[in-house]
Amino acid sequence: REMKKRMATAAKVHAFEAAAELRDRLYHLEHIRDVAVLKREDRSEVGAIDVYGRIEGYDISNIGGQDAVGSMVVFEGGEPRKRDYRLFRIRSVEGPNDVAMMKEVLRRRFMNDWPLPNLIVIDGGRGQLNAVREVLREYKLAIPLLGIAKGITRKKDEFLPMSSSLELKRLIENNPQLLKQVRDEAHRFAISYHRKLRGKRWGKK
Repeated sequence: REMKKRMATAAKVHAFEAAAELRDRLYHLEHIRDVAVLKREDRSEVGAIDVYGRIEGYDISNIGGQDAVGSMVVFEGGEPRKRDYRLFRIRSVEGPNDVAMMKEVLRRRFMNDWPLPNLIVIDGGRGQLNAVREVLREYKLAIPLLGIAKGITRKKDEFLPMSSSLELKRLIENNPQLLKQVRDEAHRFAISYHRKLRGKRWGKK
């Protein structure tokens, strides 16, 4: 605050060189503060992750926003727990907006009194990850979060941890096949429901 006052005073008296120096120093201080905040968030969000605990996987399926659905699959002990699977027909989003749809699905999921996961896996990239992170903050939940997206060539999976936690990086290195299995199952479950709804709609025409 003191530095901002000095910078404003310098600008008023046309001491532009001094004001510019203060501006640069202020920028660096704010950068240091922001990095510290991010590191603190990483530590709070990711502790020890039990890959054989409860992992939840999510995906969205639609064509141009039509027959839009979301899926939630659950793995425990490294195996699918199909009785805990859930499907969500999108209610609040019109048009092709997978990010908004992902928010709706996660909000509806956390409105229920279901067991909390040790890890969330998203079929998607940074947009979907940021959407889920926003919902987690709304519900004041600190759950490790990972996205698995198709690369630019669509031939290689890209792991996108939401934090720089060493624990999360080790999890990816040691369990890539299990994590991809969760992602693939969420995708399969979502697209099968989407096709079912689309088939019903076409059957009525």
